[in-house]
Amino acid sequence: MTEHRVDLEWSRIVRERSAHWPGVLARVVHLPLLALWAVAAFFVARSIAAESHFQTALQFANDPDRHIAQLSRALELNPLHGFAHAALGRIYLARKEWEGAVRHSRRALQLQFNLELVKQLGSAYFRSGNILAAYRTFEETLTYLPNDRDSLFRLGQLNIILQRPEVAERVARRFIDFHSATGEAYWILGKAAELRNRHRQAMHCFHRFLMRSRSEALPEELYENIDWVHWLQTWDYYIRQVEKGEIVPQPGLRLD
Repeated sequence: MTEHRVDLEWSRIVRERSAHWPGVLARVVHLPLLALWAVAAFFVARSIAAESHFQTALQFANDPDRHIAQLSRALELNPLHGFAHAALGRIYLARKEWEGAVRHSRRALQLQFNLELVKQLGSAYFRSGNILAAYRTFEETLTYLPNDRDSLFRLGQLNIILQRPEVAERVARRFIDFHSATGEAYWILGKAAELRNRHRQAMHCFHRFLMRSRSEALPEELYENIDWVHWLQTWDYYIRQVEKGEIVPQPGLRLD
């Protein structure tokens, strides 16, 4: 009888414990889930606030300081906001703050691949003096957009800087194939001819460049603060003297 009571008591204890453990397990499982939910809610709230600041920044497009302040605040709340990084990259590029332009354009490209961002980063590299990085970036653009006008021009310009006139000429011919003979193409061809000491050919190209510049909107840096008319007149006078045998030509001068 006593053993029967003991068995009954033991069975009761087991039933109570069995009924108790699901509640304990539920609490143990729910606590981490609640913590994850709280963390997720925190970051969602910050993302919403960041988007609000980004949208506010768009309203201050004509006020650069407030525009930058709102974009910076958006990135403080959400460092992964690709559009804010891209916008800051464009602003710093326009303000000639090359370090900021490179940093934000590169981060934007890491967060979202976009060919316009590739070109933006290439321009930032070019302006900051990182010639090789700019070259690689514009080459990458041309693998996706073989006839992109800006990228072709920049690639030609970079080959001039790298003292590669033959490659620059090929880029210029490719430019002409896609976009006809524009001012940019004649500038590249003129610079390439100048590097090869073909000054008569360079003068011809630069003259065409000047004629085109009257009707085309060309990049400001092409003018290089040079008085092109005076430059052409000086070289024309010099070459005519060489052709007449009045002076000894400088080493490497070619009149073709």
